[in-house]
Amino acid sequence: MSHTVTREGVKCGQEGWQKAATRIEGAVFHGVGSFRQFENKLLHGIGITLPGHSYPVVIDLVTNAISSDNYGGKWGDPLLEDKLLQYAGVEAAKLEAANKGYSIVETELDNGDIQLNVSTGNSFGIGDGSVAPSGGEL
Repeated sequence: MSHTVTREGVKCGQEGWQKAATRIEGAVFHGVGSFRQFENKLLHGIGITLPGHSYPVVIDLVTNAISSDNYGGKWGDPLLEDKLLQYAGVEAAKLEAANKGYSIVETELDNGDIQLNVSTGNSFGIGDGSVAPSGGEL
């Protein structure tokens, strides 16, 4: 009987997943390949082994779905999978911002969330620092 759980992931290329994996101490990024989970279930995609996990997390390259087999926490901490997903979203946003020439500042909040502030380089104020009212001019 398979214990594999598949859930929706984020659209994040190989570079983003690699950067996300490096943010988790002890995680191993395997790159693209075929990976076995419980009962020799073979999955294809990006493989990442998280610390304490018996089987790698596998990200499908087409659907971005994440498959893992932690057997309800007995074979690995599901919270690490949540962190990996969070970091992948952050890294995808940072890569996209960099591709558009935007700067981005990351701040980890007290509750564990991550706040991203993106600066496009545009100024939305008027020359004297005031802001135009909605739909009108000063």
